[in-house]
Amino acid sequence: MATFLSFLIFGLSICSLVFGIIILTYNKKERLNQIFFMSAIGSAIWGLGFGLLLIQTTTQAALLCRAIGMVGVVFIFIFYFIYNALIYNVGI
Repeated sequence: MATFLSFLIFGLSICSLVFGIIILTYNKKERLNQIFFMSAIGSAIWGLGFGLLLIQTTTQAALLCRAIGMVGVVFIFIFYFIYNALIYNVGI
């Protein structure tokens, strides 16, 4: 079951990255597209970290994968905040 979930999370992180690339290719100079792409990269890092976490056999490797996943989570929140600030014209 853990292997299935791991592959599912890997697949979703790749889909997120591809979706971000598609959005970025519409207009590379648009600030919203750039921020959304960075959020998609954060989502892909999160998926990579937690997808690998599920198939680890040692505690040390699992903690490393968890740390990688948490870096992605931090990027998701940062760029989501910036993205919403740009959409609603709130100065940051």
